[in-house]
Amino acid sequence: MTEDGKKESLISVQPNAIQPVRIENLIVSPAPQKDMIMGDIPSLTKIVNDAEVTAVFWNEDEMFLTVPNRSDMIRFQPELEPSVAVFFQRSKARGREDAEGNLVRTWEGDYEPLQFKKGDFLKWVKKYSSLIPTDIVENVKSLKIKASTIVSEDMLDDEGERKTEDSTMTTNVPKRFTLNVPLMEGVIADLDFECAVVNLKDRYGNPADKRGIELRCTNAREVKKDLMQGILAQLPVNIPKYYGKIARKEKRDDEWT
Repeated sequence: MTEDGKKESLISVQPNAIQPVRIENLIVSPAPQKDMIMGDIPSLTKIVNDAEVTAVFWNEDEMFLTVPNRSDMIRFQPELEPSVAVFFQRSKARGREDAEGNLVRTWEGDYEPLQFKKGDFLKWVKKYSSLIPTDIVENVKSLKIKASTIVSEDMLDDEGERKTEDSTMTTNVPKRFTLNVPLMEGVIADLDFECAVVNLKDRYGNPADKRGIELRCTNAREVKKDLMQGILAQLPVNIPKYYGKIARKEKRDDEWT
């Protein structure tokens, strides 16, 4: 205790003992990024003017709009008609084993085909009955699927035999046809289809015993590209437009910019 009764401090501060603190790196939390997605053409054209878009990167699936505010990401993904959009799902490369057991990658098209049960296919055709040739509609109503199997046996030199089976399925629905259908609001397109009879797949992707119809849109990529180019033509000509995309890097919790 001091003479005046005050408690004596345990810390003795010497003159000039306090040194200034120097901050080498100041870490500031980045502003949250806004990811805005436009779905129709009027919204896209309006935001191009309101947000002062400086460039457009585009491909068949979407557009990326660059703006002065780098924390904003503006994209355009056309909102397609649901009954048509199902034909524009990107296809994944598949693998199969050849006779020697080697894995072989196969390409079956840019977009996934769609499989229908007979009743579902009839509903889909009825939706576009005014756009589909009458003979196709009538054939679907009386849909017939015929399956046949040809078995052949070959004698081998070592007195063995080899048996092969060739199964085919046919239907009275045309193998190829074109529909002029609404793609999105204000846009109509000609879609080319290939039709085939297939064994339907179960929930796990394995072939099932039931047969159905498989439709594949063969010009899906060209249609999507024409759609995007038509929309680009409605944007101001002074905005640079590039074919490609913007790769967005996911930020980790321990990473700062």
